Amino acid sequence: MSHELEQKILLLSKHDNPEINKDQIKLVGDKMFLSTNLVIKASGLTGQNGAETIRLGIVRKADATVELSNSVDHLHVVNDAGVDIYEEMAKVLFAQLGGDPVEMKKFLVELSKAETTDGTKPGKAYGGSIVQSDTAGIALMHFHHIKGATFYKIWVSSNPDPTILSAYTRCTPDTFISSRGGEVAVATNVKLHFRIQACNTHGDGVMSDPFGGISFSPTV
Repeated sequence: MSHELEQKILLLSKHDNPEINKDQIKLVGDKMFLSTNLVIKASGLTGQNGAETIRLGIVRKADATVELSNSVDHLHVVNDAGVDIYEEMAKVLFAQLGGDPVEMKKFLVELSKAETTDGTKPGKAYGGSIVQSDTAGIALMHFHHIKGATFYKIWVSSNPDPTILSAYTRCTPDTFISSRGGEVAVATNVKLHFRIQACNTHGDGVMSDPFGGISFSPTV
């Protein structure tokens, strides 16, 4: 069976966090709008507008008091519309660029590896823990082994809300080759949350639930 990996545009779901959808729609829309190809440019403008509409919906929900339920319903509507817009932008990219990952990367489109015909990506990661090491600015992390994983991506967020996936960025180092983990560079005097992600050549598994939620000391 083939082990070739198919590159494809990251698709969004209407069940995703609107914040995540907004960021990805804006990322693709902004870059497409810079194109000299009028078809791509027009689709990118639609994407820009869609991301802005979701942003306003998020603001309206956050600011709402009396009409909170109406604001939540409105955000669902604009979020669903934004995902539809994103799907249209994806179609334009494939039609104009032939699905070539090298060309699509020029627009900073996030690409994901498809599963091969004879393998699967790992399951959801779990069991992460992290503690202060004997060195300032360095923490010790470990987590459970996930069947099928050949390496693990490590993510960190300083956002007070650990559920906001778009706030997570890769750690330093950004991967471990085993669940034994190791040392991770950490910011100090700020509460940090972490997630891990089991990966292999077929793709990336679902991120773990957040763990940590602690502040690391600048001195030991």
